[in-house]
Amino acid sequence: MLRYLFGESKRGSDELLDPCFTLIDRFCERLRERNAVRGLHPRAHSLDLFAQGLRRSLDELEQSVYCAFRYSGELRAEDPARLGNEQADDYFRYLYFYKNAMIRVFANLDKLGYFMNDWFQLHTERVKPKFSYFTVLRRMRQTRTHAKLESRLYRIKVEYGPPMQRLRLKRNLEIHLVNVELLDPLKLLESGESGPRRGESAMNDLADLRAGYEMACRSMYEVFRYVGNSG
Repeated sequence: MLRYLFGESKRGSDELLDPCFTLIDRFCERLRERNAVRGLHPRAHSLDLFAQGLRRSLDELEQSVYCAFRYSGELRAEDPARLGNEQADDYFRYLYFYKNAMIRVFANLDKLGYFMNDWFQLHTERVKPKFSYFTVLRRMRQTRTHAKLESRLYRIKVEYGPPMQRLRLKRNLEIHLVNVELLDPLKLLESGESGPRRGESAMNDLADLRAGYEMACRSMYEVFRYVGNSG
């Protein structure tokens, strides 16, 4: 959808998205087939909508990540503070999509957690009314529920631990305290030291963002592969 901003055609095949979409579509199709035979069941319809929402959210996350990378092009060479008006606009477009994607990484995971909580009947809300994907994962580990899936998801969580921790910190600061683009200048003011140019910082931030996107895709793939094979 957003590739038109760069005069490009729609996204083609994608090695991370396509397998997820295939599994989600298959899951929804199976739910509808069962409903056609057994009659409409509210919970099945709800799970169908949940899954459709996850598919759409993952698509929107990919588009935001793509736009953040595309608009970051000028930042690789020089400090955005020294750019002309047009290039400075690209910098702020980069920030917009970077923040959007950063927040969407956790939104996608949390939606996945709510789907898992419903599908597996984990009742995580009894332990913590407002829970996240990571709360659901802990719940599965503590209750030894669907251990094979929990083990796969836990390994993915550990693999992406450092970049996800950095993303989580910036997400929380962005939402509750200060714009993420002000973090480096604030640190430098406090320390009195010089630091990397913003372009270099953007490259590090984008690497973490890419890791978060990969974690969201891989986690969703494992969940829908499991539910597709478990009845």
